[in-house]
Amino acid sequence: MNLPMSQSQQLQPRLRLFDATTLVVGSMIGPGIFLALPIMAGEVPSPGILIGLWVIGGLFTILGANCCAELAAKG
Repeated sequence: MNLPMSQSQQLQPRLRLFDATTLVVGSMIGPGIFLALPIMAGEVPSPGILIGLWVIGGLFTILGANCCAELAAKG
């Protein structure tokens, strides 16, 4: 039985900063892991090198994010 919802009971469409951030992070990480990993795994000779490449890539990502944050803070 479907009862009509009053105005105060209806869902309110809102998107907070945390929600938007998790959407963007998820849309970047998801394709990066599922699309790039099989290509990389086929090109490197051992799993240890593959993990090392991911760690180095993560460090470069953190450095790039820090650079962008620093530039934004100065502006």
